[in-house]
Amino acid sequence: MRILWKVPCTCRGRRSQQGFASFTALCLLLVLAFMGRGLVYFSRQGAESARIYHQEMQLRLAGESLVEQQVFRLKQDSSPLASLAEKTDSLLERGDYDGLSYRIYGRWQGDRYYIMAYTFCRESEWDKRTEPHFLVKGVLKKDGEQYKWLGWAP
Repeated sequence: MRILWKVPCTCRGRRSQQGFASFTALCLLLVLAFMGRGLVYFSRQGAESARIYHQEMQLRLAGESLVEQQVFRLKQDSSPLASLAEKTDSLLERGDYDGLSYRIYGRWQGDRYYIMAYTFCRESEWDKRTEPHFLVKGVLKKDGEQYKWLGWAP
């Protein structure tokens, strides 16, 4: 009895090359899979860095805005500055600004007054645990009866 589907192979030297081609294709597939995984990892890291930068800028700009608003109010009514103790942080204001919690402190040191704003982000559970924050300091100097804005302090 003759089986028709068992045709003898005429390529006796190439029979071992079929396994090598499969092995090479499998290795290339693994390399491509790892390259794709690396690409996903780097794109996720880039997105996370952009999110952190955006959050930090939001905190910094909110802090600067709060310091400028507080300085404007203090130039109109300087009684809170008169009650500041030497080299001691005194709470001037606290609250919520555009979804961000904040605290504004005042400090009198020498002939300068420092207005400091701490802004906090507590939107997600992770933010509540790590509590990202930013500190912004502005400097005032008493010039006669008025206060002069000297700029931002490091």
